[in-house]
Amino acid sequence: MNNTNTNSFFKGQPDYTVPKAQSNYTTIEVDETVKLRVLGQAITGYSYFNKDNKPTRQEHPFKGIPKDLGERDGKPNAIKHFWAMVVWNYNLDMIQIWEVPQSTIHSALYAYAMDDDFGDLRNYDIKITRTGKKLETKYMIKPLAPKATPEEAIEALKSNPVTLEALYTGQNPFERDVVLIDQVDTPEESPEEYEEDIQIQPDFAELLEGQPL
Repeated sequence: MNNTNTNSFFKGQPDYTVPKAQSNYTTIEVDETVKLRVLGQAITGYSYFNKDNKPTRQEHPFKGIPKDLGERDGKPNAIKHFWAMVVWNYNLDMIQIWEVPQSTIHSALYAYAMDDDFGDLRNYDIKITRTGKKLETKYMIKPLAPKATPEEAIEALKSNPVTLEALYTGQNPFERDVVLIDQVDTPEESPEEYEEDIQIQPDFAELLEGQPL
């Protein structure tokens, strides 16, 4: 369905489009291109969706199968390695958290971060295009020419600071003056038989040692 109306139904707005619902977290729809600017250092961790279909995250790998691990289509949800970073979303003109569990995106961003022609991801904008659905989903990452961070993004972050570490404890990263609680590792069971099934990406901070992101 095409959301663009080019006739005269909307008075004075021949190119009206249905506004996209705004969220504090970056989402990329099928056949959509999103332009982002990374505004700070990334954190990394591990996450899964629990039986209430809510994300559970922690900084370090889970030692076994969490007791509250949810299911989808009769199969346990995957435990994924994620990156999270604060970004400026040009499409929406707002600050967001971009949480990235896709290993293909990790690999692409890491390659650009380590490339002498690009380097630190905070120095240039990135365009991400998504195509396909489910197992056919693909992401194309395109870095743009280096340029200064938009002033509006800097001011927006000053006005709305984000505490990424709150993701580990289930708190609100956008809450002002959030006081982080101690993280307790998720209860586990059958660690030996599950650890072999977990495939993870290397820790981002270790990969970029000497090149802070």
